Amino acid sequence: MSTYETAYIRSNLEIAPGIRRMELYAPKIAATARPGQFINLYLDDNTLLLPRPISLSAILPEYLRIIYRIVGNGTKQFSTMRSGESIKVMGPLGNGFSLSDSPGHNIVIGGGIGIPPLLELVQRLKGSTEIFLGFSDLPFLVEEFRISNGKIHIATLTGDKGYRGNVVELLENISPAGNMIFSCGPRPMLQAASVWAERNHIPIQVLMEERMACGLGACMGCAIKVQKSGETDWQYRKVCKDGPVFWGEEGVWNEYVDLNRLGAITVKGVSDEAWKGNATPRIAETRSGVLNSIGLQNPGVKYFIENDLPFLRKYDTKIIVNICGHTLTQYCSVAEQLSDCDVDLLELNISCPNVEEGGLTFGTDPHMVERIVTSVRHFSKQPLIVKLTPEVTDITEIAKAAVAGGADGLSLINTLKGMKIDIRNRKAILANKIGGYSGPGIMPVAVRMVYEVCKAVTVPVIGMGGISTFEDALEFIMVGAHAVAVGTTNFNNPYATMEIIDGIQKYMTENHIHSLNEIRGII
Repeated sequence: MSTYETAYIRSNLEIAPGIRRMELYAPKIAATARPGQFINLYLDDNTLLLPRPISLSAILPEYLRIIYRIVGNGTKQFSTMRSGESIKVMGPLGNGFSLSDSPGHNIVIGGGIGIPPLLELVQRLKGSTEIFLGFSDLPFLVEEFRISNGKIHIATLTGDKGYRGNVVELLENISPAGNMIFSCGPRPMLQAASVWAERNHIPIQVLMEERMACGLGACMGCAIKVQKSGETDWQYRKVCKDGPVFWGEEGVWNEYVDLNRLGAITVKGVSDEAWKGNATPRIAETRSGVLNSIGLQNPGVKYFIENDLPFLRKYDTKIIVNICGHTLTQYCSVAEQLSDCDVDLLELNISCPNVEEGGLTFGTDPHMVERIVTSVRHFSKQPLIVKLTPEVTDITEIAKAAVAGGADGLSLINTLKGMKIDIRNRKAILANKIGGYSGPGIMPVAVRMVYEVCKAVTVPVIGMGGISTFEDALEFIMVGAHAVAVGTTNFNNPYATMEIIDGIQKYMTENHIHSLNEIRGII
């Protein structure tokens, strides 16, 4: 039962740059609050219509603690309030974490300002606890977590403390066993943690506090589209009323994209054995794209078949598996293991370094391209797409060699090599120094190469490289592409694929185009 009461501020202190901790005397709310729940704070300011929902970081006899970051007018006003002042508060609101009465091994994952709501949780967990905390730079609240006697692991993007990288990468490196995972932080972190939890068959609860708006379920600003595991029906859930804590299997990550509308899903590269990937940092943002040096990290083909493929097959779309290797034997092994699986197409990634030839990339030599395509073609029962690297003098020669080897289709372009330098620290941002460049910046190069290849071969071509809008996609179609693939833009616009599909359909209607064949290859 929620209560609306006048709370009195006991303290309001800065604990890190731009982050403050407020302690409130609110005995009625404190009496019934649970970890994972939140409160609404109301300001006597006509310019701020909605209350500000903030998660609870500590629940004490008669007192509540909240930790907030100053990000707007509301939190800025909170920061000016002093001890003894009053503020209207409603709470506790929402559904908190589900806690077991039986001891177990708990895994707690927090990121950034999503860390404070986990403080009360770790005090109440029974059994042992392993805590993973991720920060952009300087950590905060670490000592408060030490009181719980849990084992603490720290990750910072800057490397100032603990592991250098994000907290999910740290989680993957340590790979702890556990009975339950509890997590709160930025949405991408929660999604990545949920994927890891599913792969390792550990139940996960995620606190999605960043999505709350009015906090009362009235404004629909926090509504998310949910498809539960094993079900086909979609429904909308309100984070503030139905959450903010959700179980990972509730499918809260499907809200942006109806995967059934996609023509196909291409998975990350799969190798014959698990690949660890490159050292961190492995991602660097640029003005017009992203550099990555992930190193094709993946759990291997056997794991993919047993764990990832069943999940993908829940959706009514084609599955394309990108296969990679460092030797010809490795490529053939992956194709052979996938040959009898419920996979629609294989995509041969020939941008991998050939260790047998001193590290020369497979895809830069026409003779090597034809040889590897011929060999993999022997083991593949599915149609074989070959993904071409742009790091060549004449991409049409590579395309012709792939077709000569038996390719059923081509996809291009893969990333371009690039670097990003930290001039203040005078070093490359990527640990690997050089990475693959993707995003809007490469699109003109990609369009040109797709145009040239479509003129040189007769097999279907999938165009990719910097596509962000339906207009971008149509450029590729007009130079001859039979399909387009969208990658990097999903990071900054989760709705991108749906917007591109809708945009193409609207363009066709407005221009009286009945089939894309009418404009395909008109340039």
